[in-house]
Amino acid sequence: MPVRSLSLLSLIGLFFSLLSCGNQSQTNQSPTPSPAPDSAAVADVIHGFYQWYDAFIENGGEKSGFTKEENGHLALDSVAFETYFAQFQETGFVSEEFVQNEWAFFKKCAAFWQNESLGEVPTCLDADKYFCAQDWDIQFWTTAPVRINPLGDNRMAATLYGGESEERNFELKKEGDKWVLTKIECDMGMEE
Repeated sequence: MPVRSLSLLSLIGLFFSLLSCGNQSQTNQSPTPSPAPDSAAVADVIHGFYQWYDAFIENGGEKSGFTKEENGHLALDSVAFETYFAQFQETGFVSEEFVQNEWAFFKKCAAFWQNESLGEVPTCLDADKYFCAQDWDIQFWTTAPVRINPLGDNRMAATLYGGESEERNFELKKEGDKWVLTKIECDMGMEE
């Protein structure tokens, strides 16, 4: 009988020992990282913007422009600018802040235009500002993965990345329950 008691006690001890090891290994394990709560929404905004923008260009949107000829030089046309970027705002992908950032950027460009003849390729207009290139693969812009980095106060930095060196940076903010673009990084040869 003492042998049997010893075995039963050993089994009970072994059971509790295994149980405590199991609990200990669970508490020492790192939690599985979960995606940021708004990462899918941010990716949807960026991809959706480029789906819209590609169709916009295909339908002649870039030709509507927001410049005019003035005193032998290219100039910014504020009325045309407002009309042009109202189309962007109607999509729900961009904020008023985005439009104001574009206005500030193109005002800087317009200062250069005053020293350029109409026959020259104007500063800031030698490529598409939102693709930041003269040629692009729309597949990248509408499907590439997006990394996000919270900036606090309902703001987010995001990077669309793919391939060996393709990468584009964005800034977004949350308006109500929706993320919208505030900035698409592309200096067009000018340091911002």
